[in-house]
Amino acid sequence: MNRKTVIELCMSPDLGGLELYMVRAAKALSDDFHAISIINEDSKLEQYYDENYKYIKIKKTSNLFMFGAAKKLAKIIDEEKVDAIHMHWTKDIPFVVLSKLLSKRKPKIIQTRNMTMTRFKNDFYHRLMYKNMDLLLR
Repeated sequence: MNRKTVIELCMSPDLGGLELYMVRAAKALSDDFHAISIINEDSKLEQYYDENYKYIKIKKTSNLFMFGAAKKLAKIIDEEKVDAIHMHWTKDIPFVVLSKLLSKRKPKIIQTRNMTMTRFKNDFYHRLMYKNMDLLLR
């Protein structure tokens, strides 16, 4: 069986509902997909994985200095033949979009929106980010 490869991504260093939802999503998707979790090197999520679930830690600092981490993620996308990236933390949008642009595969980007949008974001920056996304789940 040729299963699609999905990355579940959350670079948040925190440990709350959003982060734990990502772990549960990765485990649920692993029944039908080759699921790989990407977590922050400083994440508290590692304790929620065992040998049955693949995860990779990436060191990502601020959004201003994320180019190296984005290149690493783009390399993972290409090597693992990733079809889609499912992200959960809004602050990961620029990181994931840059990784997509740097990769050869250009995976679909899906975001689960865990918090409500407080205002419509239609400036140049947000148009650039959201035009590279394929699905927004609210």
